[in-house]
Amino acid sequence: MTHAPLSVRSRLAYGLGDVGQNILFQITVFHLLFFLTEEAGISSVFAGSLFLLARIWDGINDPIMGYLAARTSTRWGSYRPYLLWGAPLIGLSLYLLFAIPEGSPAFREGYVALTYLFYGMVFTLFNIPYGSLTAVMTSSYEERGILTGYRMTFAMAGGLLGATAFLPVVRAFGGGATGYALAAALFGLLVWLFSMPTFFGVRERLRIQPEEKPRPRQAWSYLQRNTPFWWLCMAFGTTFAAYALYAASLPYAAKYLFQRETLTVPLVLTLMAITGLAVPAWTWASGRIGKKKVFLFGSAGYFLGFLLLGLLPAHADPALLYLALAIQGIGNGAAAYTSWAMLPDTVEFGQWKTGMSAPGLVYGVYGFFFKLGLGIGSALAGGLVAWAGIQATGGAISPGWIRAGISWLPMGMMALAWLAIWRYPITSALHAEIRDYLAAAD
Repeated sequence: MTHAPLSVRSRLAYGLGDVGQNILFQITVFHLLFFLTEEAGISSVFAGSLFLLARIWDGINDPIMGYLAARTSTRWGSYRPYLLWGAPLIGLSLYLLFAIPEGSPAFREGYVALTYLFYGMVFTLFNIPYGSLTAVMTSSYEERGILTGYRMTFAMAGGLLGATAFLPVVRAFGGGATGYALAAALFGLLVWLFSMPTFFGVRERLRIQPEEKPRPRQAWSYLQRNTPFWWLCMAFGTTFAAYALYAASLPYAAKYLFQRETLTVPLVLTLMAITGLAVPAWTWASGRIGKKKVFLFGSAGYFLGFLLLGLLPAHADPALLYLALAIQGIGNGAAAYTSWAMLPDTVEFGQWKTGMSAPGLVYGVYGFFFKLGLGIGSALAGGLVAWAGIQATGGAISPGWIRAGISWLPMGMMALAWLAIWRYPITSALHAEIRDYLAAAD
């Protein structure tokens, strides 16, 4: 078992891999639905349904990707090759999402469907192996926490860049469909450039021997006995759903509820900046109170922020809106950190129970719940846009539906996530016991 601390170079190289992913992720979460409905003329119901159906498709290809990655053997290791192959494709996928050609409504909807499915598949190709690296770079509980802290800090930087700089770049390129396409091309290039240092800068120090890699029946047994893993899937599936619903609804809330469309970028900037500052603080706190308590305490920020957004009047002082998103940023930092910091520990729990180590399988199935949550949240946002009457010709808009998307519905989802983490059994003490057992058996 490898307990030696990783070098700063390795930590930085690993963290940089999440910059590109989160540029892509935050652009699609905050801006894609708004672009499709407001600029491209795509039905919000169609878009929302597509987001959900694509995530169900990921339920098939995500575990397959995890299984294939675990059984890959090259001179670069099991997981690193997919970073080399996947990086240019995820950059290309961003451009294709925003470069919708002219044509009939049916043609454009078909194009959107195909490119969104392509985006989901190539994101899987990169993201599942990338996440699996944590479990094969080190076996140290503390080192994995530090490594995830680096990852989340870089993720917040990438997310901040994607979420807040995308619209200004769209406007700099002249706005409209052309502005969106050119901005997507530029950010797609950035996604590729930020993704490559991870391939060149990290090493898989823990090798999984071929006989240890589970076959389908063994994989099912491994997952079935890994109770903490399922609590994480429940908790963070609902957390990701809450985040996707809230993020996709925020631009509509700025325009139609608070009637200040120009606030979209400053509000997103507030959320992402505070989240980025909160991640290192929560990383530090996890070494003292444990990852489980970090989520339980940190999620209070989510509840308070959602409550405030639910109570503020339509013409509220912008300072109160900024305050609500700053409070949410504190909670978002805790959720962003723990959503990935807790997962490697379930890999070892499964090994403790079954004698098998299957990080690729764990990350593959977890990736499905991650994307399913995003799909459910995005689909709900599309439905709320339709119910609010935003795309209807004539008739009054009902912004109360949009308010539900930035307050009451995600608040309820986070309550379910809190209860699931409350049941999560792995503490620092239990993980130390697991680690000692595995070290003795090695």
